[in-house]
Amino acid sequence: ARSIYSDSITPREYKGIIMMEEGGKYVPVPHKIINNEAKITVSKKGKIVLLEDNPVNLKDIEKNFLKKEIELLAKRGIVTGYENKFNPNATSSRAEYFTMLAKGLGLEKGQENKFVDAKGKWYESDVSALSELGFVSGDENGNANGSNLISRQEVFTVLGRLLEQFGYEATSNEIPFNDKDRVAGYAAPYVALLAELNIVNGNNGNVNPTANITKGEIAKVLSLTLQKIGYM
Repeated sequence: ARSIYSDSITPREYKGIIMMEEGGKYVPVPHKIINNEAKITVSKKGKIVLLEDNPVNLKDIEKNFLKKEIELLAKRGIVTGYENKFNPNATSSRAEYFTMLAKGLGLEKGQENKFVDAKGKWYESDVSALSELGFVSGDENGNANGSNLISRQEVFTVLGRLLEQFGYEATSNEIPFNDKDRVAGYAAPYVALLAELNIVNGNNGNVNPTANITKGEIAKVLSLTLQKIGYM
């Protein structure tokens, strides 16, 4: 288990906070601003850096209804774009999601990769770190299936496991959506939890558990979850 501690600093004017690791690489650092004080939670060594300027230049989110959530994550380096585009309506691979979540939690690189198909891949350290914390498990063949698209209920399950580790639990296992019978057994308690916390609201009364989730939708549920656990 990683030792996670908090520290406080008072920035003169908040633009963003990142960490410079010992090797010179800049990485996101979880933090929450309360009364002009930044509460920082870290699990790795490095130098905290206050940003003097931190613009978000993602041209394709201007009219997107999830612009606020996407910008919030982008300012913290949790999500990035390509050629000034985020593609909020595009579906997400499992690997992309693993990386977003690992950045949001400020995790160190995983010490041991147990996934056969992740060896040497760009997301290997992220999925390994998440696995060590019990958030991600592979299939029966020991694969992480990083290139596969990820469904809504798979995302909700991982976030539910995270929330449980911070003491959250649903007061009822009832899933308040019309299509609740389509929710897989493994995901049901986590869908109920996220619904109760208003992290998941559904669409026209449905949660659409097996549908592939979009990058914009991930930004929403991830930002709300990080706020619940005090990382934003």
